[in-house]
Amino acid sequence: MSVPEWRNSPHFRLAQFRKTACNAVMRLCFLATLLISACDAPAPEATLLNGPIVWVDGDSGTIGGSEFRLANVDAPETGPIGASGGALCDEERQLGFVAKAFMARLTAAGQSTVVRASGQDRYGRRIVSITVDGRDIGETAIAAGHLRSWPHQAGEALRPKPNWCQGRSRSSSQ
Repeated sequence: MSVPEWRNSPHFRLAQFRKTACNAVMRLCFLATLLISACDAPAPEATLLNGPIVWVDGDSGTIGGSEFRLANVDAPETGPIGASGGALCDEERQLGFVAKAFMARLTAAGQSTVVRASGQDRYGRRIVSITVDGRDIGETAIAAGHLRSWPHQAGEALRPKPNWCQGRSRSSSQ
C-alpha cells in the first residue's frame, strides 16, 4: 500500500515535526519540574537532622552531631581576627558572640524543626532552614539585627558576603 500523497507534502511533514518537538519539550519541562520540586521539597525531619542544636556561631552548628549552615543568611564571624574564616575586626567578633548567644536562646525557647535542606556548602555542612514554633529563625535573627540576608542560588552567592566591619577599624592592633 502506498503512502497518500498528502503525507509527503512539506506542510504535513512540518506539522509532524512540530508535534514531535512540542511533545519532547513538554516531557522535558515536566521532568525538570519534577526534579526542581524534589530538590526544593521539605525533607522529612527524621531523615534530615535530628537532635539538640549546638551553635558554632550565629549561622552554623550541629544538630545531633551533624554539621549544618543556615540557608541564605550570614552571621558575624567568631574566629580569631586574621585567621582563615575568622573575624575581620574586633567589632565583628563581638557581634558574632552576641549572635551565637541569640540563636542559642531562640532555639532553646521552643520546638525547633528543620523544614528544608538544599544541599551542602563547600565545607560539607548541610544547608538548612529551621523554624522555632513555626517561625523561621533566620528571618527572626535578621529582624533582630543579629544576622544579615545573604541569598544563594544553586550554591552560588547572589551578592557579596555582608561586611560586618564597614566603617570600623579592621582590628585593634592596626
